[in-house]
Amino acid sequence: MTTNDDTPVRFDTRIAVLLREDLETWQRLNVTAFLVSGLGTELPR
Repeated sequence: MTTNDDTPVRFDTRIAVLLREDLETWQRLNVTAFLVSGLGTELPR
């Protein structure tokens, strides 16, 4: 991916986290942080 200094970096991958509606706000944030924290742990080859 090539960019110059004025172009924002865009990533080709997106994720979605679906949560239950009956969770409190702090629970939603906690669950989302926990699930997403494991996604970026592997280094690219």
